Amino acid sequence: MNGKIKRRIGDNLIRAGAVVGAFGAIAMAIRLKVELTPGVQQLFYYKGTFAAAAVLLILGAWYGRQGRIEEGEAKKLEELASPAGFPMAEKPGATAEKIQRH
Repeated sequence: MNGKIKRRIGDNLIRAGAVVGAFGAIAMAIRLKVELTPGVQQLFYYKGTFAAAAVLLILGAWYGRQGRIEEGEAKKLEELASPAGFPMAEKPGATAEKIQRH
């Protein structure tokens, strides 16, 4: 997988984590009621939602960072491979024509 794809997946995981976290905060603020026992409701909605948000945020940040690192390495390799990175290669000092003239 190249860096762009990893960065895109990481960014999407961060967005998903933010959405899940926002849902958990809103559910807690409006005291969302579900037909479950109070213990299961608290565990599932509050603790479970925030745990899922934290996992998504951490994975997204980690995966996105890996993608950015790979993207940067690919750009460095492209710059090293391009002849524009070597100004001496464009106008060499000693060409065959100059040697023959002297």
